[in-house]
Amino acid sequence: MSTGFESFESLHLDGLIQETSVESLSDSTWDSPEQIQSELSENHLESPHEYSKNLIDEYIEKHERLYDSEVSKEIAAELGSMEGLRYENWTHLSENEKLELLNDVEQTQAVLERRDAMTVEFEDLPRTTFGYQDADNNRIVINRAHIQSDHPFYHREAIDTIIHEGRHAYQHYNVDIQTIHESDAEVASWRENFYNPKYGYYQSLGQKMYIPVGDGTYHAMSDNRLYEYQPVEIDARNFASDVMSKLDEQGIFGPTVKNTN
Repeated sequence: MSTGFESFESLHLDGLIQETSVESLSDSTWDSPEQIQSELSENHLESPHEYSKNLIDEYIEKHERLYDSEVSKEIAAELGSMEGLRYENWTHLSENEKLELLNDVEQTQAVLERRDAMTVEFEDLPRTTFGYQDADNNRIVINRAHIQSDHPFYHREAIDTIIHEGRHAYQHYNVDIQTIHESDAEVASWRENFYNPKYGYYQSLGQKMYIPVGDGTYHAMSDNRLYEYQPVEIDARNFASDVMSKLDEQGIFGPTVKNTN
């Protein structure tokens, strides 16, 4: 993981570095020798050097930023090492074994994204529904019918859905708990998408939208377009697509197929 320590310079218009106020060392709060010794005893540390190292590690963990290009690569590498996830092995697994394996996928992604893992469950859903995230109950739900099928399309979509919904959990972690994502601007757009009442998260209701075109007529379009083009959905699709392409390169999936619905 890359760790970024940002440094800022304040410049005059003439390009010279402007002096900035620096807190006096005498005004800073430092641990006293007694406090350090107490920490050493309580945490069974052997030396002040080890105590200092722990402080540095704690700072790095708190201020660490995650970069999508690195995280997607790490997730793909870990998932690629799961033999049961390969299509030729997947088809021989029982439903319970597939459930256990998909929970391993989510737990692996969660660790690499520095967030708590959700629980993967199967439910009977409409055939055209791959799955969804139930944030209130901390779970990712996958369509049981797709899991029971050995068709390579549903094998691919099960994995894609876990990664996609796990990315939503990562978005919520950054918005609701702590920003560790590489881009503050992206996190701000996720926050607005989730919570701003003016632009709030849009769930497709299967309605038709009518868009005016240049000749005075209207073009009918499903409202699913509004759902798919939300910042959080674009981001989740792009991230999952990046991981899936890396898994493709590792030969995880079966024959390339189109949606069978």
